[in-house]
Amino acid sequence: MRAANPLGPGVAAEQAHAGALQKAVQDVEAGRPVDVQDIVREARQLGEAYDEVRAAPLGAPDNPLVELRPSDIERVLVERGPVREKDGEIQVR
Repeated sequence: MRAANPLGPGVAAEQAHAGALQKAVQDVEAGRPVDVQDIVREARQLGEAYDEVRAAPLGAPDNPLVELRPSDIERVLVERGPVREKDGEIQVR
């Protein structure tokens, strides 16, 4: 039975876990204290960012850095085709 990855499921977590293990081995071989904190922190931050985007793909409506402009919608229409309105929200097919 394989132990669960402490960084979570998914390819990015597996890559981070493998990188942390490799760094730990290098640290031990070089006689340094094992320090994989940066790798673990980055993996967790990426996981949190991914979850945030999945929960709100358009971003938080109160975030001033997130803005969907009409030109963005027009670009999607050209690339993806017509729009349907459902419950007052734009949906691109």
